[in-house]
Amino acid sequence: MNTLTQFKKSQGMSLVELMVSMAIGLILIGGTASVYLASKRSYVEVERMSRVTQNSRFALQLLSEAVQHAGFVGEIPMGSIELDPNLNAVNSDCSDLAAAYDIDNYLLATESSGAGAAFGCINDALPNTSVLLVKNVRPMRLIDSDDNGTIDSPEGLNATTTYVVSNNIRGILFDGADAAPTVTEGGDVPDGSAWEYQAQIYYIRDTAAGPQLSRRVLAWSGGSMSWITEDLILGVENMSFSFGLDTNADGDIDTYKPVAAMVPIDWNNVYAIECDVLVRSETTDPQYTDTKTYNLSGIAAIGPLNDNFHRMVMQNTVSLRNPYFVIRGNL
Repeated sequence: MNTLTQFKKSQGMSLVELMVSMAIGLILIGGTASVYLASKRSYVEVERMSRVTQNSRFALQLLSEAVQHAGFVGEIPMGSIELDPNLNAVNSDCSDLAAAYDIDNYLLATESSGAGAAFGCINDALPNTSVLLVKNVRPMRLIDSDDNGTIDSPEGLNATTTYVVSNNIRGILFDGADAAPTVTEGGDVPDGSAWEYQAQIYYIRDTAAGPQLSRRVLAWSGGSMSWITEDLILGVENMSFSFGLDTNADGDIDTYKPVAAMVPIDWNNVYAIECDVLVRSETTDPQYTDTKTYNLSGIAAIGPLNDNFHRMVMQNTVSLRNPYFVIRGNL
């Protein structure tokens, strides 16, 4: 084999062949990148909307559970509860019917002002949004297990908690730090049980991370009972309520009213609540513009907002078990 033949056999790719190979490679890489980017965008989109759905359901679940327990104070209707003479005042309490220990009014709602004020104890609500107040006891019965006059099962009384002690005739609201009403035979509340008292205000407030569902709860702070703020669910942008009223005391709902139409006499006639929440994504999507209009019960339509957030409206109607029980049982 001569030198020329050996040289031809050992030659590499020509310039044209190299350019063709590079072009094909770039096409393949570009296609792979396009598929990857499309898949990533789809994943991010699904994850974003799943988060919105999850937050919407969680918000409705919290509101629904609170509403379902409204007015529950153990064995006796809430309007029959007495206040212990030694019951201490709540620090920075709400005003009028919303006062923590005004237990005749276990369900109230209002709209925050343009400055974000509501019930005389909230000043950080998102302006012109609904605020819901619910009062009840925690559904865990505490008893005197050995009939020695001391509540001890499944736990004893806590000095930093407010309780209701009740039987089917009488109930007393008192501070756990004070002497508890006696539950022995011939005592203050014979054969009574103790229940932890709760008051919660659900509202929306704007934070550095964005709007979110928050609540004020009655809790011990700084040596007294106070309203403490808890942030719950990020992205809840608005909520509304319509109240199902029984206007003739027959146990059936006759009409629904929005918050703005409710008057004081209506609140003790509420037997169902329609809860609507508007929840937005926690992050923006630069490739999306929200041009939709959202309808929540009892308030004006919202939108189009023309921003880059995805949104969802969810709705649930909740029956108030305890008022139904009272009227159906003629209590």
